[in-house]
Amino acid sequence: MIVGSGHCGTKWLAGVLNAQPGVRFYHELRPTITQTAWFRLAEYPPDAPVYHGYWGRIWRELDDGEVGDANSWVPWQIPAVSKLIKVEIVYLVRNGIQQLHSLSTCSGVWRTHPLDSFAFDVWLREMWRAIGEPDPPYDEWDRWERLCLLVKANGRMPAWLQAQGLDVTTVRLEDLVTDAEALHQLAPHLDEQQLREWQERDVNRKVRGDRTPATLWGQWTDMQRDAFRRICGDEMASLDYEIPGD
Repeated sequence: MIVGSGHCGTKWLAGVLNAQPGVRFYHELRPTITQTAWFRLAEYPPDAPVYHGYWGRIWRELDDGEVGDANSWVPWQIPAVSKLIKVEIVYLVRNGIQQLHSLSTCSGVWRTHPLDSFAFDVWLREMWRAIGEPDPPYDEWDRWERLCLLVKANGRMPAWLQAQGLDVTTVRLEDLVTDAEALHQLAPHLDEQQLREWQERDVNRKVRGDRTPATLWGQWTDMQRDAFRRICGDEMASLDYEIPGD
């Protein structure tokens, strides 16, 4: 199971794994099966009947070979998943500057439409509370600060899952797209040429132009950079990412 909090490469990695023979790997299978509005998922307990179609699909396909799902919707429910079905958990993280840029510019889920905004707020509050963190001054924060909080929560979630007794491997997207050996460890059934072809694909194809962290950082306002440092600085450091100029 590939887990992450959105715009961190889960769909790309699901494609890599699914390209292997004898492997069937999905991207966000559960919402497709349940046909439930994504923001409603936070309101259900992990073993609610609404998920039974998902569990049944996974169980049936296990007999045919390896099967998996890359799911960025509700990572705090993974402990319950592991009680129902044996899973290997890879938590995918990404440079927070690039993730935040992608979230803020091209995501249909995080648009400023009132319904989308409400859905995002419900989901993010649940994610933050699940990992046992005190509520930030959420109602006083603007949309940019709330997106920063999502990036921060994504950095905190792997340690929280490990504290639940789960075996979690944390992987940086940047390592997978630059190091063939790192990608081969997750996709051992692909040869070197296939791995290179996947690494040459544009992971962040939704946003054009120069998307290096330094370039994106230079495009932000002073207020945006200050908010990012304040909210995400610790997580950037813990994952060995650098903030330009710091």
